[in-house]
Amino acid sequence: LGGSQIAARARLYVNASGAAYEYGKLAAVIASGNFTEEFWQLGDAEHCADCESLNSQGWVKIGTLGTVPRAGATECLVNCQCEIRYR
Repeated sequence: LGGSQIAARARLYVNASGAAYEYGKLAAVIASGNFTEEFWQLGDAEHCADCESLNSQGWVKIGTLGTVPRAGATECLVNCQCEIRYR
């Protein structure tokens, strides 16, 4: 692999770890019992159709969205810049 390929692969690994963080945050939110709803907040980036669709659902019961940013379930895969808000 060349230097640019190694750097690109390293970025993928770093971005993929973001899903683990988001799933951990979701588990903590559920365990706290203080939150009942989640909202897909668009990040500061160009948005894929999947993220726009998740955002258009508005506030929904926790677990309804079915995924978290950077989990690879959206068109933008691990490059997603969105976040989930809870209330």
